[in-house]
Amino acid sequence: MKNYDPKHYTLVVAGIPIPTKGYADGEFIKIERESPAYTKKVGTDGSVTRSRQHNKSGTCTFTTMQHADINAVLSTLHNADLNSENGAGIGPFLLKDRNGLTVHAGKNCWIAKSPDVSLDKEATTRAWQIDIDELESFEG
Repeated sequence: MKNYDPKHYTLVVAGIPIPTKGYADGEFIKIERESPAYTKKVGTDGSVTRSRQHNKSGTCTFTTMQHADINAVLSTLHNADLNSENGAGIGPFLLKDRNGLTVHAGKNCWIAKSPDVSLDKEATTRAWQIDIDELESFEG
């Protein structure tokens, strides 16, 4: 039997552990590749050639509640990165399932942009977009 528990994921952004407390309801972490591993070209006769793409970059988007403490930590990191000549907000990335084999990791990641802000009569969410230069992934 397999078990899934969203609290058993470790997420580290630029060396900062992201606590599981404060994630938004629903989809709270998403990993995407920037480009496919291969592209294809189909000739007029139907023959197919595939071309290896070497872009290993990716994006992690995770969504927190607007009141989550980690928002202030990430805002501080992002502002330090923006105000530094050589970027002070770059560090390792890790997403690991402690109940399984899934691991997504990269040596360098950074906050791509501040979350969009919307206010409502009830609490809203903040989506943090993290860019990763060379994403290594194993889904297990």
